[in-house]
Amino acid sequence: MYKHNFSNVTATWAGIDIKAGLDVGLSIAVARATARNTSGTLTATIDYSSPTHGLLMAQLELETVSVFTLYDGNTGRRWFYKNATLITEPDLALGVDTGPFAWAWMFESSTFQPGDPTRSTAADPMALPKHTYQVAGFTYTTPLMTASASLAMLPRIVCLLGQEVTQLVLGTAPTGLETMLANREVVGAMLHTISTNAVAQGDGLLLLRDLLACTTVKLDVGDVRLADVFDEHFAGRLGDLLLVAMHAARASFMKPSQA
Repeated sequence: MYKHNFSNVTATWAGIDIKAGLDVGLSIAVARATARNTSGTLTATIDYSSPTHGLLMAQLELETVSVFTLYDGNTGRRWFYKNATLITEPDLALGVDTGPFAWAWMFESSTFQPGDPTRSTAADPMALPKHTYQVAGFTYTTPLMTASASLAMLPRIVCLLGQEVTQLVLGTAPTGLETMLANREVVGAMLHTISTNAVAQGDGLLLLRDLLACTTVKLDVGDVRLADVFDEHFAGRLGDLLLVAMHAARASFMKPSQA
């Protein structure tokens, strides 16, 4: 058995941010069935009062099967636990429903994607050139990605959007993107493609968060990291989320003069 402790590490399953439900200092334990077998179990202790707990209760009823993904943002390493499904549930018979509960998943197989061991945790992405753009009245700023981060991100974007859409996003001028996404049929088709691919890849929500990790939005209180207000900011605005993500993709891979 080994454990993943969290600093700059994310964990998602069925589109749920598992890390968000963990108390500070807690970890996710991974146990293999046998030394030569890639199947096993994952265990995480989730705070009862967290939204994550409620989301897991709903997925338990649905008997959801999905990929459990762990990602180390410092090194780019990634673990995929395929066909993971919940096998235990909180024991509410004890009448203690305010403390943390242990949730467990069983997975059929696992794969590991190595990252960049030379990646510097001290690098400041915000020191790179920035691109500022507006969507629906909000001003966003996205810095250029490092070369290593770009090489790691691009294949994930292609898997989610498909090659043709990725080429369209990176090759279309910003005004063209806005015109394209003003068409509701186009937005609907893209959301369908993204949803379908996200289920297959198990990486959709994590990809969006990674892509927008260094993007800021100007609010009444000043410039705020988009990751800190992601759920509230884009509630009911999936079309705007698509447009911001596409602008961020262009800004991440191209210098401001090119984007």
